[in-house]
Amino acid sequence: MKKKILFTLISVLLPLSLWAQESHWQCNPGDFQYDMTVIVSLELDEATITDLSNYEIAAFCGNECRGVVSAADILDTGTAQVGYLRVRSNSSSGENITFKVYDKAEQKELNVQNTKVTFSDNATQGSASSPFKLDITQRYTPGDVNGDEIIDTEDVQMTFEYFMGQEMGPDFVEEAADFNGDGLVDTEDVQLIFEYFMNQ
Repeated sequence: MKKKILFTLISVLLPLSLWAQESHWQCNPGDFQYDMTVIVSLELDEATITDLSNYEIAAFCGNECRGVVSAADILDTGTAQVGYLRVRSNSSSGENITFKVYDKAEQKELNVQNTKVTFSDNATQGSASSPFKLDITQRYTPGDVNGDEIIDTEDVQMTFEYFMGQEMGPDFVEEAADFNGDGLVDTEDVQLIFEYFMNQ
C-alpha cells in the first residue's frame, strides 16, 4: 500500500516539477565567470504590465542567451512586478546586452524596442522602485525587418535568409517580415518586399 501511494505521488509530482522548470530560453550560469543584475519591468503601449507571470524575460549578447528571469526572480512591489535578471559574461565589461520577451499565451518572442545596456561586472541597472523599463510595444512597418525605418535590399535579403532557416539577430522583426499578414514568412513575402522596394 505504501509503495502504491509513493508511486502515485512520484507520478504526479515529477511531471509538475519538470513542467515548472521548462523555459523558452536556456542559459547555463556555469559557462560564465562574470555577472551583473538588471532589475526590469515590462511596458506595453506606455503602461506598466503589473503581472509578469505570462512572460519570460531574457538577456542576449548577439544571439547568445546570457540570462533568464525565472519565476523565483519575480518580486511584487505592491504596484507591479519586477524581474531580477542576472546577466552573465566572460568579459568583465564592454559587451552590448539586448533583451527579448517571450509571451507564453501567444507562444511568440517579442523584440524589446531599442533597449541595450553595456555589461559591467557586479553592476546593477534599475531598482525595485525604479526598474529598467523594457518596452514590448510592437511598433513596426511591414517590410522593415531590421527596424531602420527604410525598406531596402537589406530587408529583402534578411527576409529571404529567415525563410531559408538562418538564425537572425535581435534586430530582426519577424512580424515585419510577414508582409502580407498571412501568419507565414515565405517566398511571397520576399517577393512583395522586393516589389515594394522597387516601386518606392
